[in-house]
Amino acid sequence: MLEHYVDAFNRRDVDALVALFHSDIVNEIVGVADEVGAEVMKQNSLAEWLADPLPTRALVHPACGRPVVVVLQRDAAGGEAIAWVVDVSVSDGRVYAQRLYCFCPELLEEVGAALGLPVRTRGHVYAGAPS
Repeated sequence: MLEHYVDAFNRRDVDALVALFHSDIVNEIVGVADEVGAEVMKQNSLAEWLADPLPTRALVHPACGRPVVVVLQRDAAGGEAIAWVVDVSVSDGRVYAQRLYCFCPELLEEVGAALGLPVRTRGHVYAGAPS
């Protein structure tokens, strides 16, 4: 399932990504907000992701003791850094919940250290500027 998730993500194919979700998926943006429902996600966080001019790519990696989706974001100079981590929960062949660690700099730094990759954090709140 994670490979399908990453494939749809890397193609920036929102419809293919949403097709993997239960209609009542819970998307927890840890420490910031929750979204309930695939259509709500499509109108909010997924639309915002598509509008972001900085390219992203995802990969599956065994961080945090289990496979998670690690999202790398490229900056204007072409360098990549971990931007967020997604812990995906699957049942009956569909994603029923996911936890996005975008605003958890300590966790991102820990994952970055474990993977030997740089990290681009946004602080603890949504309004924080990337560092």
